[in-house]
Amino acid sequence: MREAPSSSRAARDTLFNRGSMSTPTKKTACAQDIGTRKGTGYIWIAYSIFFFIEPVMRHQLLYWLECAAIYAVFVAMYISYMPPRTTRQRHLLLGGFYLLGLLTFPLNPGATSFFIYSAASLPFAVESIAKIRIILVAQCLVAAVEILWLHSNVINVVATVFFV
Repeated sequence: MREAPSSSRAARDTLFNRGSMSTPTKKTACAQDIGTRKGTGYIWIAYSIFFFIEPVMRHQLLYWLECAAIYAVFVAMYISYMPPRTTRQRHLLLGGFYLLGLLTFPLNPGATSFFIYSAASLPFAVESIAKIRIILVAQCLVAAVEILWLHSNVINVVATVFFV
């Protein structure tokens, strides 16, 4: 016979919104579960720094402005993705991340980071593992075809597929 958890443990688990390992939890696909503290999901935006490698190397003001405008769109979408949303809204925002990557890769190869954000956020928006696998394979194929079609560096293809 199993012993009931102590009242202090039950109170602590309720306080931190988690149960014991044997407690079944019901999560919906629209519930973002990145960290347990408020705002911790925003820490991952730090990885978008790779989008700015190309502008740093070019030293052109117009190019910086174009990249800043693209990045502003990305940040707006990223911030929109963080609070609880419906599943449909999450799917649209993930598609937006991916589309932004497709549209901006010809301008800045660092846009592969948008592909990675789209792929990394999939498990928080899609419940089926089979669907996630299919979407990831499709994302990799489309990104690889675009990169090769643009006669870009093969390293971009390998890095994008590897990180997605």
